[in-house]
Amino acid sequence: MNRRAYRGGRASLALALLALLTFAVGSAQARPTGQSATVKITMYSSGASKAGLDVLIPNFERANPDIDVSLTYLGTAAAGNQLETTQLAAGNAPDILSTSPGCGTPTSICRLAPAGYLANMPAKPWARRSTSISISASKYGEGLYVYSPVVTFEGLWTNDSMFKKLRLKVPQTFPQVLDVCRKARALGAVPMLLAASQSLVIQQLVGAFALTTVHDYPNWLQKMKAGKATFAGNPGWHAALQKLVDLRNAGCFQPGATGTTSPGAEQQFTQGQALTYANMTSKKGNIESAKPPFGFSQHPFPISDKPNGSTVMLIVGSGWSVNAHSSKTNQAAAQRVIDFLAQPKQSATYARLSGGLSQEQFRKGVLP
Repeated sequence: MNRRAYRGGRASLALALLALLTFAVGSAQARPTGQSATVKITMYSSGASKAGLDVLIPNFERANPDIDVSLTYLGTAAAGNQLETTQLAAGNAPDILSTSPGCGTPTSICRLAPAGYLANMPAKPWARRSTSISISASKYGEGLYVYSPVVTFEGLWTNDSMFKKLRLKVPQTFPQVLDVCRKARALGAVPMLLAASQSLVIQQLVGAFALTTVHDYPNWLQKMKAGKATFAGNPGWHAALQKLVDLRNAGCFQPGATGTTSPGAEQQFTQGQALTYANMTSKKGNIESAKPPFGFSQHPFPISDKPNGSTVMLIVGSGWSVNAHSSKTNQAAAQRVIDFLAQPKQSATYARLSGGLSQEQFRKGVLP
């Protein structure tokens, strides 16, 4: 190449760069004022998820700087259900909803999905890592509408230091529970905390009792769903309710139990004000974050009259759904958040911090 030709090449390159810069400036000027590259989405979640999401949502935002998640933790189950259903009806609910599998609450998918509030989440890799039990409860018709991060278990949290101080043993059978309650009450201690206000604790506890009192429970459940059986018409459900009455009559519960919420019971337990606390493994994160000044552990609730005869109630916990009335951009961002939380590493971290088993751990039988 001669010198003149080289100069010509430089001139052509300069003109090309100038044209590109002009195009870029023109494009920037054409962009609507105030438009941002960051998508801002809103999210509701239960208070029990705080320990896990306080770690995982910042991790997501670092890995996805184009999405900003504004996360709100709901209070009691009743208050959260009322807030979310009210906002859904008004059209101003968050992009990621706190929902429950099955049909047990006002924010369960069998209520929200047919009303058109939930976006379908088809062909998700995390669905293949979940058990059929969890996925069947997370579907309505052919659609998949909720990701539940953990499987939890009904149980009894124990203040092990207080058990040692009072020279009592952790009960293994239901009669032993009643005996411990009477002895602890005589020693001036609160035997068991019950969150009976604005929570699902009583329903879950009676449901756990029914696993051993209702004959052929799965068959009865199918008949009940078909309208061929009732709770009142089954002696096993009467027996399950009687166990709750027996706990009350033995002086197990704290004064004012009917007005105690789950956050209130957790606070009392972590302050060492009771011997035991009846609730699920998913309370682990909240209890640990309070740093109780005593040793504690969690056990299956002793619902059987025989040693080692208890059946443990398994609960597919609340999870997250995408609001079908959010913008397409926000729906896509919400799906990315849920897919991130459902990755094996993230879900295992969530289960460890919040309590319970991830779907993959449960499918593989990795029990605590």
